[in-house]
Amino acid sequence: MLRNFPKERSSEWVYICECSGRDETKAVQSFLDTQLEGETLLVEVHRSIGAMLSRNEAATFIAAHICKADIRVANNAFTSFAVFARNGVAAAWRVAAQPGIQPDGPASGGSAG
Repeated sequence: MLRNFPKERSSEWVYICECSGRDETKAVQSFLDTQLEGETLLVEVHRSIGAMLSRNEAATFIAAHICKADIRVANNAFTSFAVFARNGVAAAWRVAAQPGIQPDGPASGGSAG
């Protein structure tokens, strides 16, 4: 994530939640669906908490950690990015394909090899 996540970020932030502790899965899911490409998303809460998840799993995972850390999200090809800030807002942006990184394939449940 550190190597491929761009330093520049979107300047447009969207309100997601007020950090009141209620379940924000629907708000996060809606944001992911409209802003990020790809079926599999890499989510990093911090250095020791992160996972590669389906969109639905990612929304649940992010909602469980929202407002506790600045959460970074990217698709497999590292062309779609989002940050969920600890204050309850989020930003997303896209970049051109990065050389040497394979784009998402169809979600078939096939082998990783």
